[in-house]
Amino acid sequence: MDSKSFQKPFFLGIGGSGMSSLAFLLLSKGFEVSGYDGKNPGIVEKLILNGANVFHKSDILEVENYSIAVYSSAIRLNNHPLVKKFKEKEFL
Repeated sequence: MDSKSFQKPFFLGIGGSGMSSLAFLLLSKGFEVSGYDGKNPGIVEKLILNGANVFHKSDILEVENYSIAVYSSAIRLNNHPLVKKFKEKEFL
């Protein structure tokens, strides 16, 4: 895969220390970064100010708009609704 395959990444748990660091890096490189986080309002606010699209509700998201999903260890893979959506589209 080339870098164009990753131009629109979606981070599950974007507010965590590892995911937010990757998100900030990709934002600085011109990627269209989006993500979901139910916590970490301070980091999430900084990500938004830097151009990220951050969602707090998992049921409103259309996963077709993204090229790849990246998840943190804080996301429970067996019962998270977004994980199911991304697996159905083979983005995860």
